[in-house]
Amino acid sequence: AAPSRGVAAALRYVSLDGVLLDAKAARAVCRALCGTLASIVTLKNCGLDDASAGAVAGLVRSHAARRDEAAWARGLRRNDALKTPGEGGLRALDLSGNKFGDQTADHLASAFAGDGHLLAC
Repeated sequence: AAPSRGVAAALRYVSLDGVLLDAKAARAVCRALCGTLASIVTLKNCGLDDASAGAVAGLVRSHAARRDEAAWARGLRRNDALKTPGEGGLRALDLSGNKFGDQTADHLASAFAGDGHLLAC
């Protein structure tokens, strides 16, 4: 059974190190991680390839957009102490040991360029 919304939202660290994911599974995992506050995600040695590039880039973009929206909303209130739920999110993403090619590099470069918060990849 899928975790409840409360459990998924509470995830902070997710490691699928060595879990082989085909493109369909990678899309499902990345889509699910878009709804979490996970700050560290490890998808290393998962057999990901260029077919998974859009899903992984979508994960990065989703977290970046949520943080940008929260910062904008906080700025409107002019209250730096007020934090919007979900502003945290992805800070480190480990994709080592996968079979990415040029297509993935293009997708990820575009996603990373729009994320001023991701600290490590």
